[in-house]
Amino acid sequence: MAFVLVTSNGSYGKAEVASRGEARVLDQLVETAEYAPELQRGRIQADAIFYARPVRTQEWPAMADGKGSAVPSVWSTDFRQTFRILEGKPVFCMLIAADNKCSDEREERLPRPLPCGIASG
Repeated sequence: MAFVLVTSNGSYGKAEVASRGEARVLDQLVETAEYAPELQRGRIQADAIFYARPVRTQEWPAMADGKGSAVPSVWSTDFRQTFRILEGKPVFCMLIAADNKCSDEREERLPRPLPCGIASG
């Protein structure tokens, strides 16, 4: 039981740190989109809002049960579709870097099952 409590506490701390990192990177993505043409800028910034909402309303509650939500992935996929249009433009590499970092932070935040089948955060 002590192992589970220590592991859960450590996982919660990692999830909290990763969630802050994910929020910072999402903010950076929105700011970087200012360098994109107007049509793509609006789409990226809207996708950021549509990504953040289900993280807060669906994924965080699901994490309490050791799960995640597929809904934020819909919007992160939409980011990448917009990025393809920007390939070759100066803003492209900055957006890709921010998107990759956001994905890394989300992955760190999401719960992973422990070997014995007990979920961790």
